[in-house]
Amino acid sequence: MKNSNINNNYQALKKITSQEENQNWCQWLGGLIDASGQIVLKKDGEVFLEISLETVNYHSLATIKHRLGGGHINVLGGNYTCQYKLSNVGPEVIKLINGHIRHPSKQEQLRDICNHFGINYKPPLELTPIDFWISGVYESIGKCELNIEDLSISITLTDRNEHILTEVCRVLGGRLVYYRASNGTYKLHFQKKEELERLFNYFDHNSFKIKSAPQIKLVPEFYKILMEYEKKGNTDSELPLYIWECFLKLWNQHKEEYYDNKNLKNIENALENSFKKDKIKIYNSNFD
Repeated sequence: MKNSNINNNYQALKKITSQEENQNWCQWLGGLIDASGQIVLKKDGEVFLEISLETVNYHSLATIKHRLGGGHINVLGGNYTCQYKLSNVGPEVIKLINGHIRHPSKQEQLRDICNHFGINYKPPLELTPIDFWISGVYESIGKCELNIEDLSISITLTDRNEHILTEVCRVLGGRLVYYRASNGTYKLHFQKKEELERLFNYFDHNSFKIKSAPQIKLVPEFYKILMEYEKKGNTDSELPLYIWECFLKLWNQHKEEYYDNKNLKNIENALENSFKKDKIKIYNSNFD
């Protein structure tokens, strides 16, 4: 009897964990769509989904393709951009993102699509500092840069829509600036140590989110190197070359493999085999 209770508790916990993971994934997908995607109801009643990312994030689009059970991915612009398209989107997919879209115009699009399918539209809840929506936004429009000359790291989110960046700024801080000369774009800057550490803590909260921002996980290591060097009284000298070589190798290693078409295909094939083996698919999940 005792073993039976333990097994029932384990199964209940496993179900809760699975639901939470699906919810996190849906939040992340909503962030991607808000920042670099669109979901449109055409005049003939067909709904299509489209998301464009840099090729370094090809793995994410391949994951979406297999989780949603269809669509295709095209590599564009000299292998630097990839685009996922899914036609004839059904109500199951709409239920996944319902409640996770925050871009005002895309909320209106989603509302129309929900009405089309007879689904009750859900406005998003207030954004929290642990919402996976932020990781989707960062993966779409975020950039982490290392400046060797002044020994600094800067993280910037760039978009023409102020609303998305304002949402992120409200919960994670940073400095939001409007650049009229850059075609009227907004940029959210994270440059101070405390700002970068706050962003690192967000991504470090869950291993899934750190995949969206591999360089951010090196922020503590960067400051550790500087701190150790300053302790030795070498602040006026250049850091030893071998230290930077090791750090830069880690910093750049996630980029190199993604600009080769053969590797892109290998990524998708490996994902397909993994999904078949584990039977992972949330296209038909019963999200209300």
